[in-house]
Amino acid sequence: MKRIILMSLLVWFLSLPGYGQFWVKFEWGIASCPECRWMESALHLPPSAAREYQRIIHSYGKRIEREARRDCRHWDRSAKRIFDLRMERDRHLQALMDYGQFNLYVRLIRETPKRIHDYIGWYNNPYYPDFHPTHDCYWYEDAYWHGTWRYAHGKWAHHFDKRNWFAGKYDRPFAPKPPKPHQPVAPAPPPAHRPEPPRRPAPQVQRPAPKPRPNQVKLGKKNPKKERNAGHQSSSKRGAGRDVGRR
Repeated sequence: MKRIILMSLLVWFLSLPGYGQFWVKFEWGIASCPECRWMESALHLPPSAAREYQRIIHSYGKRIEREARRDCRHWDRSAKRIFDLRMERDRHLQALMDYGQFNLYVRLIRETPKRIHDYIGWYNNPYYPDFHPTHDCYWYEDAYWHGTWRYAHGKWAHHFDKRNWFAGKYDRPFAPKPPKPHQPVAPAPPPAHRPEPPRRPAPQVQRPAPKPRPNQVKLGKKNPKKERNAGHQSSSKRGAGRDVGRR
């Protein structure tokens, strides 16, 4: 009886969402990883690209595991860090794959995240059963696993609907809203013709004539200063004349 109870408790514990996947033990040091070899054969990668694929998956998998096993006090920072590591890993994998291979890669990892040595639902840690994840933990997790990959300008880009997201939106499948029926739009009437108002002539302002300046000399008159100084000579000339007359 005790064995049956223990077996039932074990089955119940492993059936919890995210708990069994979180404690999966990955082998980082083996040369031929079975999960990586399965993905390499499914994606039809050549030998050189397959070796680079396993190196990228293992290097980023170890860093994601380190962040996922942190204390619950650091989960907000770990959520953003794990999201950045996942996106950086996928950017490196794009260089090894073409359009069809990367599209298949996204579909396969969403079916089984274990194939890329990832920890989906890492905040469902059995060591902290009374601790509830924050908004950031749910947001970053749903942003990666439920985002949309779009191919444009020769590369893949990741998009996520931030406005319509809420905690628990992707816990159950949902049907998208049906598109609105097309309604014909009546043409806009042409604008009414309005005659332009008559232009008024600009008013002519008569400006007064400028006043003559005081030092300005009118034409036809002599300058009195020149006439006043015309009979005076310099001292040198006056002295020279007296000397000549005395001799």
